[in-house]
Amino acid sequence: MVMEALLFIGIPGAGKSTFFRQRFFETHQHINRDTLRTKARENALIEVCLSQQIRFVLDNTSPTFDVRAPFIARVKAAGFRVHAFYFEPDFAASRERNARREGRARVPVAAIGGILKALQRPSFDEGFDSIFSVWNHNENGFEVSEWPRACCSDNGNSVPMRLGN
Repeated sequence: MVMEALLFIGIPGAGKSTFFRQRFFETHQHINRDTLRTKARENALIEVCLSQQIRFVLDNTSPTFDVRAPFIARVKAAGFRVHAFYFEPDFAASRERNARREGRARVPVAAIGGILKALQRPSFDEGFDSIFSVWNHNENGFEVSEWPRACCSDNGNSVPMRLGN
């Protein structure tokens, strides 16, 4: 069986952790720097997953090609497939969800805007085996659409069609 790593990409408040709990809690190890607190702990847990062949989700913002590249290379070298879940940005909705957070879970609004400004759509050229767009409809749940390789050439600028469109 081929192991897989899922990389969540999106601004704070996009619903990444909620999506994990709803879709992957029973099947994948959750890795999130917010809960682990340090990059060293994050790397140690990734290494355990890779060495023990444990499916996992890296639930961080992962906004740029440069941030994602070392992770993708490391996971691919271990023989894992890598799937991107790109949370389509909605600044206003993310800001509202963030405002409902408490304590350290709440991030400054400027941080949401800063990550949005830096955010780069994923590309198959990065090495992803598949890419999915995720739309957070709050109480109406999540909508997920896989990107066909033909839609998304090497520049990562193509927008996938929602299923049924």
